[in-house]
Amino acid sequence: MPAWIGAGLADWWHHRRTRIADTSGTRESAILCLMMAEAAVPTMLGLFCQVDAEVLATAGAAVAVREAMACADVAFAQSRCRVSPGEQQIHNLLEVVPMAATALLVALRWDQAAALAGRERARPDLRLHATMRG
Repeated sequence: MPAWIGAGLADWWHHRRTRIADTSGTRESAILCLMMAEAAVPTMLGLFCQVDAEVLATAGAAVAVREAMACADVAFAQSRCRVSPGEQQIHNLLEVVPMAATALLVALRWDQAAALAGRERARPDLRLHATMRG
């Protein structure tokens, strides 16, 4: 998580340096906000819910949607300003951390991942279960 936050700050610095408000404007800012929301949903589920097939499916879907949005973001930004190699590397780190987190969750809950994929006799648990007690 610290590496991801650091990469996010470095990306912000690049955007500030390239004057994102003047070059790409509100549209790219909106894309970036959507990408943060796409990462926030599985993060919050992982923090506050038992990791089961529902959380794994949501995390996998969020990674796929975020990756598509990342490609759209870079295509949009490159037509309006220079995206340096350093910034591209930062984007790579911002993309790989959610993928790695999802892969780790799958490894930790292989039984539910296999059930979700239809590889287990057990049924996948598709109900959210809060981990916090009142």
